[in-house]
Amino acid sequence: MMKAQTNLYARQKIDKVKKSNVCVTARSKINTWKSVQIHEVYNFLAIIVHMSVVHKPRISDYWAKRPFLQTTFPSRIMKRDRFLDILANFHLNDDSAAVPKGEPGYDPLHKLRPFINHLNHLFQTSYIPEQHIIIDEALCPWRGKLSFKVYMKDKPVKWGIKLYHLCESKSGYVWWFEILCGMPGLSNRPYDVVQRLLGPLKSLGYCLYTDTYYTSLALAEDLASSNTGFTGTVLSNIIGLPKEFMNTKLDTGGVDFRRCKNTVVLRWKDKTDVAVLSTIHRPQMVAVNTRTSVKKRPTAIVDYHKNMGGVDLNDHMISYNAFYRKTTKWWKKLAFHMLTLTMVQAHCLYLKLFQTTYIPEQHIIIDEALCPWRGKLSFKVYMKDKPVKWGIKIVPSLRKQVWYVWRFEILCGMPGLSNRPYDVVQRLLGPLKSLGYCLYTDTYYTSLALAEDLASSNTGFTGTVLSNRIGLPKEFMNTKLDTGGVDFRRCKNTVVLRWKDKTDVAVLSTIHRPQMVAVNTCTSVKKRPTAIVDYHKNMGGVDLNDHMISYNAFYRKTTKWWKKLAFHMLTLTMVQAHCLYLKVRKIIGKPGMCLEDFMISVGEDLVTMPKSDLEQPTGAAVPQDPQQLRLQGKHLSHFLVPLKVRRYCCVCYARLKAEGTDSKYRRKRTQRTKWECQQCKKALCVHPCMKAYHTMQDYTRPLQNLV
Repeated sequence: MMKAQTNLYARQKIDKVKKSNVCVTARSKINTWKSVQIHEVYNFLAIIVHMSVVHKPRISDYWAKRPFLQTTFPSRIMKRDRFLDILANFHLNDDSAAVPKGEPGYDPLHKLRPFINHLNHLFQTSYIPEQHIIIDEALCPWRGKLSFKVYMKDKPVKWGIKLYHLCESKSGYVWWFEILCGMPGLSNRPYDVVQRLLGPLKSLGYCLYTDTYYTSLALAEDLASSNTGFTGTVLSNIIGLPKEFMNTKLDTGGVDFRRCKNTVVLRWKDKTDVAVLSTIHRPQMVAVNTRTSVKKRPTAIVDYHKNMGGVDLNDHMISYNAFYRKTTKWWKKLAFHMLTLTMVQAHCLYLKLFQTTYIPEQHIIIDEALCPWRGKLSFKVYMKDKPVKWGIKIVPSLRKQVWYVWRFEILCGMPGLSNRPYDVVQRLLGPLKSLGYCLYTDTYYTSLALAEDLASSNTGFTGTVLSNRIGLPKEFMNTKLDTGGVDFRRCKNTVVLRWKDKTDVAVLSTIHRPQMVAVNTCTSVKKRPTAIVDYHKNMGGVDLNDHMISYNAFYRKTTKWWKKLAFHMLTLTMVQAHCLYLKVRKIIGKPGMCLEDFMISVGEDLVTMPKSDLEQPTGAAVPQDPQQLRLQGKHLSHFLVPLKVRRYCCVCYARLKAEGTDSKYRRKRTQRTKWECQQCKKALCVHPCMKAYHTMQDYTRPLQNLV
């Protein structure tokens, strides 16, 4: 599509100039234009992605030769002028086939219509979303003149082109999108937008969440009749809702509801009044752990906060690496916005496939890790028990014996994402819940509510607990025990056990009985509770992981917190690979390398990765660092090609020049050769200059010892 339409537009533009009899110079872009090849489209897109990640003030700066601005990637694969030519002629549809405005069949998005249809088809066929889905708005920034430009006060960028997204709640994956463009005959009422976006997902048992812009009683009833659940916040003046009920005042924490056919209209007051329509929730309250206490909230509102926010997450990801360059063409800005959206989509699918690399065994743990950082940062934390006290908190879920991090989460204070220990554990467990795993945690995460919830979902739990946790009997927790003394209580599926060695230790467990087991110490045999023995045996994987990372961490001074975190995660990835490597070596019965040797081996393999023996594509520039080119890759004798005219050997000439001889003497003594290296484009003698040029840093030294 991109190749064909770009070439078509360029030909149309050239024909238009030629017909107008405008005087064109020989070096004009009209005369020097060459048709775009498919490999150039790939290179063009690669540079666009590079520009999205590496930000510079001007496009020309990516080809700058000044060391301060230089980046070698764009110049290595495409010349600057060629890139600008393709960018200027970049097109996705035939302009000559566009229907004029005011005539039947007019499409404001004609320039992008094939691209939009292709992306929607690609998004739908690549992945089937999970049960909970949401519909919300996104915005592509644009401040120029445009008939369907909108203003959205709640967005970080206020002016732009509005997009409707149907997303998966959990990952933010966009399954279908639509652009608000004012197309004639297409209704933009919220009810109609929801019906179009749901499309084939309707009547398949999905649960839809929306905000006040889309929510209405008619929509809720319609979806309920077609086997689609619905939950959404609602304004008090929506048609069909009882005015007296919606306008009555509630006390703080007060709840009231009404039922209309299949829909529950529920009002609840926390700091402000919140009204919700739901066809999948009953008017029930559920206990929610806050930072200081336990509060009761309606289940509909708890689920709404849990599942809403996928579009905001998607916008958040796009804003990090967006290709936003100044342009007078609105459709180009929207096209590159959708290209960035495609990258985010691919990343969502990658994250879902990433966890299939290794399935952890039965015993797993959740604990905190810390990436060191002492600069200014809103979510920097202090952890007194860590060797490095200040940093960015990471919460990983591990399999203990191999220290493998199966999933991790960074504490960053993201709006709408709860950082309560209970919610963090629920998110990290994810698909492992109800699969029979046994989880171990420390006092920060352990609570009676968490233990009971995991027990009801076929997940074992053991963790140390503080004596002041809500739900534990105070008299039992505060009674004094003698050294070696044990006491316990049972609460439904959970055993609350206290034991005293040097200090009091309290444990919650849903998988242990209050039994004692003999344990060999350095001097004698002592009896300890089985829950505490297993806890000490299985806990500590995060500390081991931190221990391994600290040996070979890339910690350099920087003012960018995300760089430090990125390199911390890169080191974590290396430790992960080493864990899997040790596991494979153990299966085949062979010893493995230590982490340091493993990292050295990986580094050496990265340097010696095979290079392509193909010639560079048309329009590609010669690499700017010939030193790096001649000393890397394979330069064997069969890469020598014959020359039509003999030339001076560059090694012989450089060696004589280093000896201080004059130019006439050098030309007389330098041997002429008929061979040149195919990759370096240098004339070389077959022996010994070929080997010297590609293996010696300083090939002007004497060559007698080179074999």
